[in-house]
Amino acid sequence: MPDDWSWFFSSEYGRDRMLREEVEGLQASASASSAQSARLSSQLRTLQGSIESRLQALSTAFDAYVELGDVREQLAAHPDTSAVRRDVLRALTVLEQRGVPEPVDGRDVDYWLVDAANEVLRLASTSGVADVAPTPGTSQEHETFVVAALGWLGHGDRVAARVAPLLVGDGALAAPQVLLWRAATHGLYGDVLGTVRESWGTDLDLGGSTWDAFAQRAAGSAEPVAVLRRFQEVLDGTWTPDVAPTATADAVPSKDAPPTDDRAALRRLLDALVGAGLGDERALLERARVLRARIEDPGAVEADPQAEPPRTSTTDLVQQALLDPGTTSDARRRLAAWARPGLEAAAQEIGVRVAAEQPGPVVASTPLGQVEVGTDGADPARLAQLDVLADQRWATPRSRVLVPGVLAGVALVVGLVLLAMELGALGVFLLVVAVVAGGLTLRELFRARTRRRELADARQRVQQKVAEAREVAVAARQAAQEKKAQVAGLARAVVESGTPAGPDLR
Repeated sequence: MPDDWSWFFSSEYGRDRMLREEVEGLQASASASSAQSARLSSQLRTLQGSIESRLQALSTAFDAYVELGDVREQLAAHPDTSAVRRDVLRALTVLEQRGVPEPVDGRDVDYWLVDAANEVLRLASTSGVADVAPTPGTSQEHETFVVAALGWLGHGDRVAARVAPLLVGDGALAAPQVLLWRAATHGLYGDVLGTVRESWGTDLDLGGSTWDAFAQRAAGSAEPVAVLRRFQEVLDGTWTPDVAPTATADAVPSKDAPPTDDRAALRRLLDALVGAGLGDERALLERARVLRARIEDPGAVEADPQAEPPRTSTTDLVQQALLDPGTTSDARRRLAAWARPGLEAAAQEIGVRVAAEQPGPVVASTPLGQVEVGTDGADPARLAQLDVLADQRWATPRSRVLVPGVLAGVALVVGLVLLAMELGALGVFLLVVAVVAGGLTLRELFRARTRRRELADARQRVQQKVAEAREVAVAARQAAQEKKAQVAGLARAVVESGTPAGPDLR
């Protein structure tokens, strides 16, 4: 604010300027205060939201922790089964380190895990045992544990006969079965796919469209020739995806060398079977796992316990195994024999579809417009229509030449007559008009000749474009015929090719 003396000695203009400066300063101060207030409000809202979310997460974790304590108290009523699970995990650790663990003590508990673990210890420590049949009356969990454990330890050939019954799934397999299937296709259990095919029966989808889509993925193209060639390579056993290192059936996992993906997956399956519990304890253990996950991450989305576990169809599993670089060559040949009916049906469908395809006309872009051209040339009616359009565009009306020409002639004659009658001014004017009209006539004559030349050039370009398009159409027809012949030959070769010599691979 200016002082009193400055205000007193200032003019009216100076006083207005001082007032404007004061108002502008107050506006700037108010704007800065408003911006600072908005920033503080935003920070406060963020802080409130962060505090609320943290309080909510803390409350959720605390509730889960309290409930987990109650669940642990209920689990304390099952001390024997908990001890059995600890003993089994300890025995698996000793086996992983190539040791010889002590048999698992059942503690007078009717628990399938005791017999399964002791059977694994017996089969893993006994040399020369091959293809041991299952004990009658054993549960599905018992068999899954034994087969998974022997595959994980590298002794899958000792339980080869017990793999196929575990892969029966009414056309689709659950996650544990999928792990065993992949281990089987990777050779961890020897040659077991023959008995698996017998167990599956008619579960495989051998429709042509299903295997056409598979071959397109394998070939990386939807081109019929590439797809049919991939069919031949799959059926002949000459096609293999990009080679990747695979596990050998006689390798034993060690502590220093990490297990392969198959064996790591089998070990996770073993841990899941051990941790599943028994009877009423099973639900408590599952609830404890959910609560521990909630404590670790209170904001995570929990899975619906009522939802059905995902299942994979047997057809998808066979196709995945054929595309898997880790599948052994013997397994790949056997799977190709399984897929032969589907591949043959797909080859026939491709042959019929390609035979029905007809190349469309070629569209030629001409100066007068577009015209469709086939192998026999363009449509005469369309060419006539274009010719009419050309006449309309480049034709010169006769009036443009006749009117100035007649005017020039009349003006010339009348002008000469007037000059003869000594009417010089009017005669000269008419002569000038005759000259101008004659010039216009000559200009229109030159323009008409130019238009005729342009019309001839346009018609010639149309004929040239039509001829070029006809050549393209003929070439496309020849290529289509060659493609049809090639596809028909490949499809016939796929359908007529027999199963490779050797034992029945189905």
